[in-house]
Amino acid sequence: MKQFLRLVVAAGITLGLSAGTVGVATAATTHAAPKAVGTKPPKPKKLPVAGQFCSKSKAGTTAIGKGGGTLTCRKSGKNRYRWVKA
Repeated sequence: MKQFLRLVVAAGITLGLSAGTVGVATAATTHAAPKAVGTKPPKPKKLPVAGQFCSKSKAGTTAIGKGGGTLTCRKSGKNRYRWVKA
């Protein structure tokens, strides 16, 4: 990208264009390319909250919760796994 911008600036100077015209040309080339149709940005990872369900594969693991506290995934009384404050 830097080489392309250097080429644009050099071509503008060679053609005798004003500094403003060269600046507009370089600004136009630095804009991001349009997004591909149908692509979505990745979703941010949700933080666990005390009392929420957690998967069986997470049993015994600890994580930092939404409020900043430490949570552990443990089996509750009804054989369901939940995040509890450690």
